[in-house]
Amino acid sequence: MFKIEIHTDGAAFHAPEGEPDDGLETVYETAAILNRVIEALMMDGLTVGTLRDTNGNTVGSFSLT
Repeated sequence: MFKIEIHTDGAAFHAPEGEPDDGLETVYETAAILNRVIEALMMDGLTVGTLRDTNGNTVGSFSLT
């Protein structure tokens, strides 16, 4: 079973202050995180890990059992 949890309430998932928030930042940031998860699974052989956004904040975790 593969489990992933991503908390999208951080600044990396939203438009900068004063800019319209059309949701694309959430899509882009989530895609970047999923890319790193795939790399960790396939290249590094990890089966559990912590997820970080582009700002370096912990935003979730993944596990493969």
